[in-house]
Amino acid sequence: MRTLVFLLLTTAVVISADINVTVEPQQLGRIEHNIFGHFLERPSWQTEFGIEDAIIPGTHRVDPRVLDKLMGLDIPVLRFPGGTDVDYMDWTDMIDLPQRDGRPVSIGVEGDTVTNRFGFDEFYELTETLDCEAIIPLNFFDAFLKRVPLQEAALHQAGLAAYCNARVGQALPDGMRDWPTVRAANGHKEPFRFKYFQIGNETWALWEWKKQMLEQKNYVDPYGWYIECAREYIKLIHEVDPEIRIIADFVNPELFNRFHKELGDEIEYYVYHHYLPWKIRAEKIKKHDKEVDSETLSEEEVWRAFVSTPNSFDEKGMNVARHKLIDLARQNDAKVAVTEWNWNGWWDIDLDYKPLQSFYAHAVGVAGFLHGFMRSSDVIDLACQSMLVGSAWDITGIRVDKQGMQAPYYFPSGQMTSFYAEHHGKFLLKSDVSGVPVFHQPLQLGDIHPQDKVAAVDVLATGSNDRIAVFLINRDFDTAHHLHFDLKNLNPAEKGEYVILTGTLHNSQVNPPEESYLKRSVQPVSVSGQTCSVEAPPRSVSVFQIDLNSNQ
Repeated sequence: MRTLVFLLLTTAVVISADINVTVEPQQLGRIEHNIFGHFLERPSWQTEFGIEDAIIPGTHRVDPRVLDKLMGLDIPVLRFPGGTDVDYMDWTDMIDLPQRDGRPVSIGVEGDTVTNRFGFDEFYELTETLDCEAIIPLNFFDAFLKRVPLQEAALHQAGLAAYCNARVGQALPDGMRDWPTVRAANGHKEPFRFKYFQIGNETWALWEWKKQMLEQKNYVDPYGWYIECAREYIKLIHEVDPEIRIIADFVNPELFNRFHKELGDEIEYYVYHHYLPWKIRAEKIKKHDKEVDSETLSEEEVWRAFVSTPNSFDEKGMNVARHKLIDLARQNDAKVAVTEWNWNGWWDIDLDYKPLQSFYAHAVGVAGFLHGFMRSSDVIDLACQSMLVGSAWDITGIRVDKQGMQAPYYFPSGQMTSFYAEHHGKFLLKSDVSGVPVFHQPLQLGDIHPQDKVAAVDVLATGSNDRIAVFLINRDFDTAHHLHFDLKNLNPAEKGEYVILTGTLHNSQVNPPEESYLKRSVQPVSVSGQTCSVEAPPRSVSVFQIDLNSNQ
């Protein structure tokens, strides 16, 4: 065991005693590439931004500079177009229609507008360019809130499935418009073959239901009505294309058993969304359960809180995904899709002092989310990080300038998901880890809560038949950690590779900012006696990967 101290970039860095990791060939679950998907949202929300801001003026085409950035993210699945707004907009506004002059402006949930320069035809072309699958959410509130009769609402929404997936000349449900012919007239005779359709979005929130339904006596059994609506949607969608996989965003976990019993054979995934920490308000800043001023917090304290997300850890302090829906799905051999998630915190604008503003810290928090998803890969094999492209919100994967003057650039949160997409193995592997220091995280910042035990280094082993990839999140602020790997049961090659991501502690104003937000380095690793060692720098996310020799 050893403890060394040296100077790095004028900051004192401590190297801890060894952390020992034994990686076993035992497979604990399959890690699907679709866990590393993205959400291409078109929100209204007070001001229009999103993929619409990346469209060349006067056209329906994505700025090629943005397209280049998108192609660099290794996106396996892409969700489009919403989001909360999907329950307040008509999907036909996003296509060209005969006898209509252009596409109208749509009105979102808050009464704000969004143009439709980027619609379903353009989205299909983007999925072809990126070689990714598609998730299409449908308006469910029209039926559920009885804005229009159920049959009419379901037929209209299944019409989107027909526009996207039905063949020209195919028999369609009674009363449905010939949407495949409309698509062909718009330049796409062949079907899009979109794989996933999601019924509703955040239906569990029930904002409108609380206002419109609870006081109405005719809603004796709202859960039964929900199931009736979902059943009609699914029936018509599968009449259009029986190969479509249904994702259900239902009312709440208490409905699961009833919902799964009645419709489970028709449902591929059940949905939950996960964001942290939301707005950090002065009255929600606490330390050891006592309110404190932001001025009293150190950068290290805030860093540790920011990277201790999400708020679920196992007995060793490693990130796990915990949600009642995960438990229910596991008990019923079902699957969960996290179709919206991200590290989405921001300081209250009224705070005089913000002790740490670091997009890189957000990205290290993102890595924690991904470790949790992968550790639940027996249940979670589909996820979409919010939001992929936009001119606002600090959770964007690619930041664009509405005027097109500044070149688009990556935010590190999207790059972090891309890093895991690039390097992960196909399976979660068993690993025995010892010697990992833990720390107590005492702060409450927004929805980040105190934690008794957080691992300073979160170790997650993945592998394929011919390679292993072990991810390391070093959450420590100024301590490097020396890790010793025992690979005797894997028959490793003699040389491997260690890829390290580090980043700036403070947001930079350089142009483009991505040059300082996140930095990548690669080191060779030598294996001796089927063991090897690496050093995880402070505030880093890294992956040790090595090929495996054939057992023949």
